[in-house]
Amino acid sequence: MLQPMPYIAVQRLLDPANPKGLQNYWTADFLAELPDEAVDMLVDHATAPVSPLAQVILVPGGGAISRIDEDAMAFGQRSAPFNVHYLSIWADPADDDRNIAYTRAIAAAMKPWTTGRAYLNFIGDEGASRVEAAFGPEKYARLVEIKRRWDPGNLFRLNQNIPPDGA
Repeated sequence: MLQPMPYIAVQRLLDPANPKGLQNYWTADFLAELPDEAVDMLVDHATAPVSPLAQVILVPGGGAISRIDEDAMAFGQRSAPFNVHYLSIWADPADDDRNIAYTRAIAAAMKPWTTGRAYLNFIGDEGASRVEAAFGPEKYARLVEIKRRWDPGNLFRLNQNIPPDGA
């Protein structure tokens, strides 16, 4: 079952569950804890979606990945017990406001248990301050310096961008 595969093979695994043409909005947080009160809050919101395609993905953390020092690489929050991804998907653009509000509400309700950081592949366009917060000020400053050195023209900017000037 192990063999070479095309570069885009992993990305294509998401295609069947995400047909072209659907609207979507998502955000995420790392959770510092998941006490009973947080579980109740999550269940209350997750079981009342405005779209049948809405998802809450709870990814366990810690374990072996937490053995890597926090400053060893850009991807952090390795000791966070959970990474939560809130994802709304719907067909009719007329339902944009309702679905976006739902996703923002569930994320806001869970904020008391978050670390303030996020896995950037799980957030949409939430602005430069959210990207900086995802790393924290010290790590972000180091990444700006790396970007300034290796990509001063900001060629690689069509992502959760870290501008070479830090702005």
